[in-house]
Amino acid sequence: MVSCWSCLVILEKGGTVCPLCGADQTRPVQFVDPDLPSPAALRHVFQEWKIAIIVVTVFVVSAGGILTHYFGKRSVSPASQAAGVAAESLRQVREALSAYVISTKGGYPATLNVVGDKASPPLYAALIAGYRLDYSSKSSSSDAGSQGFVILARPEKKGFPNLRIDESGVVRATEENRPATAQDPPY
Repeated sequence: MVSCWSCLVILEKGGTVCPLCGADQTRPVQFVDPDLPSPAALRHVFQEWKIAIIVVTVFVVSAGGILTHYFGKRSVSPASQAAGVAAESLRQVREALSAYVISTKGGYPATLNVVGDKASPPLYAALIAGYRLDYSSKSSSSDAGSQGFVILARPEKKGFPNLRIDESGVVRATEENRPATAQDPPY
């Protein structure tokens, strides 16, 4: 039994047109050139080249890992590391001083001893990094305390930058062998 490919109605033997839907039942014959090679399937290509593909993939991944290992991270000089620690210490001491001013509703103290334990860890961290921090308050006409301060971070080794912070909170640096000033560029 033969049925219509369009509406699935059973057809008479040898019928070329469906009596219900009128669909042509003759199927075109596909022309095949016997001299053409059969198309290569992707799976077949992979099977022939899989060892080469695996070797190339392993090489590329290995080369990428080696390049990342040697060139991926920038090495930071000891001077830059120490200056970073000192700059962070300056910022922490400034925060401790600001908290002191807010809590006392006065000015900045004459020495850091008044601030207490909040200033000790940053001072110690700067000392370990090779910097000596020198605090001085700016003179003021009021008796309550000064209206500003300056902290200089002086390196104990040559080639390390000199740092400075004041009540503005901007850390400034200079590579010259002198204390940093308010005119030096920010660190």
